[in-house]
Amino acid sequence: MISKQKLLFLSLFFWMNFIPVLVFSNVKPAHLISPFLLSSESINEQETTQSSQEKDSLLVIEDLEKAQNLVHINDKKAFQLTQKALETAKSINQPVLVGKAQNALGNLHWFSGDYNRASSYYFDALKTYQSTKSQYEIGICYRNIAWIYLGQKKFKETEKYFKKSLEIMLQLQRKREILIGYDDLATLFLTQHDYKKGLEYSNKSLSIARSLGNNEATGSTLMTKGTIELKLKQYDSAIKSFEESIFLLQPIPKATYNSCLSMHGLAEVYFALRNNMKALFYSDKSIETAKKGNFLKELSDAYFLKASILKNAGKVEEAFAMMKAYAETKDTLNSKNNSQYIQSMAASFEMKQNEMHIQNLEQKQKLNQAELSKERSFKLYLIIILLLAIVLTVIAYRSFLNKKKDNQALSIAYAEIETINKDISDSINYALNIQHARLPQMEKLKESFADCFVIYMPRDNVSGDFFWHNKNEDGKNVFAIADCTGHGIPGAFMSMMGIDGFNYAILEKRIDRPGEILTLVNRFIKDSLNQDHDAALSKDGMDVALCTFNADFSAVHYAGANRPLWINRNGEILEFKAQKLSIGGNHHGNYTFTDETIALQKGDLIYLFSDGYVDQFGGIKGKKFMSKQLKDALSKLSDLSCEQQEKELLRLFHEWKGNLAQVDDVVLVGIRV
Repeated sequence: MISKQKLLFLSLFFWMNFIPVLVFSNVKPAHLISPFLLSSESINEQETTQSSQEKDSLLVIEDLEKAQNLVHINDKKAFQLTQKALETAKSINQPVLVGKAQNALGNLHWFSGDYNRASSYYFDALKTYQSTKSQYEIGICYRNIAWIYLGQKKFKETEKYFKKSLEIMLQLQRKREILIGYDDLATLFLTQHDYKKGLEYSNKSLSIARSLGNNEATGSTLMTKGTIELKLKQYDSAIKSFEESIFLLQPIPKATYNSCLSMHGLAEVYFALRNNMKALFYSDKSIETAKKGNFLKELSDAYFLKASILKNAGKVEEAFAMMKAYAETKDTLNSKNNSQYIQSMAASFEMKQNEMHIQNLEQKQKLNQAELSKERSFKLYLIIILLLAIVLTVIAYRSFLNKKKDNQALSIAYAEIETINKDISDSINYALNIQHARLPQMEKLKESFADCFVIYMPRDNVSGDFFWHNKNEDGKNVFAIADCTGHGIPGAFMSMMGIDGFNYAILEKRIDRPGEILTLVNRFIKDSLNQDHDAALSKDGMDVALCTFNADFSAVHYAGANRPLWINRNGEILEFKAQKLSIGGNHHGNYTFTDETIALQKGDLIYLFSDGYVDQFGGIKGKKFMSKQLKDALSKLSDLSCEQQEKELLRLFHEWKGNLAQVDDVVLVGIRV
């Protein structure tokens, strides 16, 4: 599903941080893998500390305990309590407590997505522990730093710090931490799609978990192992791993999350094997478990998988019901994630920023909530309308066949078909209105680009081509055009998914580098359509040209998937070619998109377009318009305003097409800087 890798990433992080591994000292408090976890045993030990420091030490521990319980309830209060604990620990000169509080603040910033500050606190904790030569705590800090790098996809640094942590634990012969270290590396290589290495480390972790007789650790590592085996298409092994994981984890209340993931993984295996009965059974178990645990992301993925299984089984109505449940759950999840992100960032920044920053973040939250509300309405309405169109078409066809047998009733049949066709046309026209509402409005575009034009001409009522725009909080404008596989209703489905991908990468993940955006959207499409399997039913994808403009328009950053960028500079057309890769579709394997930075001059005209304009047949000989003729036309129009250029380009297109049919959807955008 869309972010299965992210799910596994987070599940492993929580499991590995919540194993209560303690190191005891005669005077100083115990250190935990998670600075937020304190067992009653560790608190009792504090009662033996020197009386002059006992009260303040216990206050530090109490504040950290309270903060841990508030992490996902009241982030602001959690920050305040942890900061207070750090100040108290410093005042009584207790390095281990100082390091514990620093690690706790690092975790809070990690949860809020502020990797830079999390990294700063983790490195502070590392320096604190290095001053006391506390090897175990140093190893824990190395591991925390590695997770920061993994979240930033800096894989070399991640591997370096995971291995430094593992090396210390091997020297100390700490079996539980060695188990965790091997599983960390398995997660890293799984994230990098190096599945063979991931399986090697997963087997090492599993061997230690079994030797310790720890069912939770064994079940969780089996879940990791099963996920890797699924990626390697070792389906029999994956089934065994997932089944044993479920058997071990189900009796453990706190292991419900990983048990849910194993059920989902088992459903995916049977789906890949075309065993719809078992795939449905385990997808239902996954849905049931996700509901009980209120795991919204896992519930969303389970609904999507079940919809795919039902579709393959020919149960269209049930599949549609699951897609509706998926859309509603996904929207709830996106809304929750954005709210948590803004709340966490506000709590973190309040200690160092003024009230104006907080107001800006709250305003950003309102804008994101409005976007998500718009998303929810669009997806539900478009799915309902398009499904209605399909159902009405089936009804019309069956009605036609039945009435055709009775020659005396032909006139009635024709009348009914005409009525139904009108209903279909009305439904598609309504879908067109919704699709237009989803596209950027010219009034908004004019606020960012004073001189611009957009030519948008669907071949049918609804279109597979679309354009997308957003201005982020840094004043950067992100603009894209996309040409999806197909046109009409199939193209409209793909355009909905494409817009979802851009919203996910830019609005939710807050990425503004074009290459990174296209790489993430490509992964989004492939996961959504299950295209990594050789037997994937969908080969659909899209070609994209995407630009990010500097706030002062001094430069543009461009990345392309089969669609170029043209710049008209004083009548000369400069072409910047795209990578010969599409977003989704037939390309197998994982690949990344790169971007290039282009310095702009005042008066430059930037053009982005699909292939619909240049592929149009027409003229005296009925040939394609071609790119060269479009370049010549744009060069001659360079002195005109964008509004005049739009009129001339439309006139030229229709003159060339003449009485011939339009062959494809058309989008052509011009922006003058």
